[in-house]
Amino acid sequence: MKCRGCGEEIHFVKSHKGKMIPVNGDEPETFCLQENVPGEPQIVVVLENGYTIRGRSVPSRESGTVVRGWISHFATCPRAEDFRKAR
Repeated sequence: MKCRGCGEEIHFVKSHKGKMIPVNGDEPETFCLQENVPGEPQIVVVLENGYTIRGRSVPSRESGTVVRGWISHFATCPRAEDFRKAR
């Protein structure tokens, strides 16, 4: 399926709360992340169990948490705000 905002290919993964989250790619990938790094650009990874984790991507030789999942499309889509629900 293509994103209606940017046209990129996306897939959906069920969150731990049962909601569908748009993600980049159809197969999960392995990431090595350092969590909570102030001032550093961070990525949002949707884990295979439906939870999300934020962190700075680092080479696996550095200290970090190795996780498997997908990058959230909300974190990369230039038109993501058009699809967010009001709280």
